[in-house]
Amino acid sequence: MAEPNIEELLRQGVDAARSGDKLTARRLLQQVLLNDKHNVTALMWMASVVDTLEDRRAYLQRVLQVDPNNERAREAASSFGRRARAEQQRPHAPAVPAGSFKR
Repeated sequence: MAEPNIEELLRQGVDAARSGDKLTARRLLQQVLLNDKHNVTALMWMASVVDTLEDRRAYLQRVLQVDPNNERAREAASSFGRRARAEQQRPHAPAVPAGSFKR
């Protein structure tokens, strides 16, 4: 039986991502990227199915290295900066000393 070509692997990976099967999507998209490390579609979909924000940011940065004018990647990457600034500006609740609760 012949191996699926890159386009078929990509289609299957996108379908898996759309159906919420992130593990299968990652496996299929990684196969695409092993054969075509500059595949912008696979990189964008990988950004949507990875588990950590650091990985998501890394995939988006790879998209922008390959396609600096990619608006979707640029907007998604810039949202990280806005989110980080918002978190830094948010006041944190003071820690409550142990034993300060009354019973």
